[in-house]
Amino acid sequence: MEMTTDHKAGLPATLTNESLRAPWVVRHLQQRWTIAGLVLGAGLVAAWVLAITGHTFESNQYFYRAYLVGFMFCLGLTLGSMAVLMLHHVVGGKWGLVIRRILEASTRNLPLVAVMFIPVIVGMKYLYPWMHHFPYPLGDHADAAIAWRQAKYLNHTFFLIRAAIYFLGWGLFIWLFNRWSLLQDVKPASFEEANNLRIRFMRLGGGGLVFYALTITFASVDWVMSLDAVWFSHIWGLLYLSGQALGAFAFSIVVLVMLAKYEPMRTLLRKTELHDNGNLLLAFVMLYTYLSFSQFIIQ
Repeated sequence: MEMTTDHKAGLPATLTNESLRAPWVVRHLQQRWTIAGLVLGAGLVAAWVLAITGHTFESNQYFYRAYLVGFMFCLGLTLGSMAVLMLHHVVGGKWGLVIRRILEASTRNLPLVAVMFIPVIVGMKYLYPWMHHFPYPLGDHADAAIAWRQAKYLNHTFFLIRAAIYFLGWGLFIWLFNRWSLLQDVKPASFEEANNLRIRFMRLGGGGLVFYALTITFASVDWVMSLDAVWFSHIWGLLYLSGQALGAFAFSIVVLVMLAKYEPMRTLLRKTELHDNGNLLLAFVMLYTYLSFSQFIIQ
């Protein structure tokens, strides 16, 4: 793909795939953080061994609850990037062009996040009271709530089926976005073909946002809210939706600023795109603050 740019903007006359290739520092950072991830993974395994050798329900419960927090954080960065990517394809704007590849790379971590969900399945009896493995009484109100919800929704089989639907649906959208994105790197045969691809992105993004909003609401209820047998909230899904988008924006801006020191981003990135992304980050901070305060008021 070749693209001619404006000389008055201080940009090169022709951009090629080779000139737009990721800088050497990306490979360096990948190697560094892969090593860090392996070290932290070894520490996680050591913590799990200590938990199970404690031979107490409480030690296992502490470990799996801490693990669930970390899992939801990693899931948030991946799904938040998917949601922001969908938003960009729907509304357009230069703000999304400079972080689009970062977002797409973040979404491709979903298979790893799906593997990370396995310990949550293994530790279900230590996490969720509706599994009926807690060695201490929960109270009459909790028992009544569990009995009513378990028959209709919260049971082991349906829990796993819903989780599979979530990951398969998210994976399908991520696969399509990344596959179609590669098609845009190839010079289209005509303007009509390029426009049709843009419309496909826009339609997929619109439907994907609806699917994401619904599934993250159900997933946050399944995986986090059901930790408490009695408590519930109608705003819980929106909190996770806005929080994940906020985290994805913050992460993408950090990576963008790091890449701005090297070519080609050093030449292509302008202050206006940084300001736009900063303003959107502030907007999601305000949205998350508003929803959190609303949750505080009504609980």
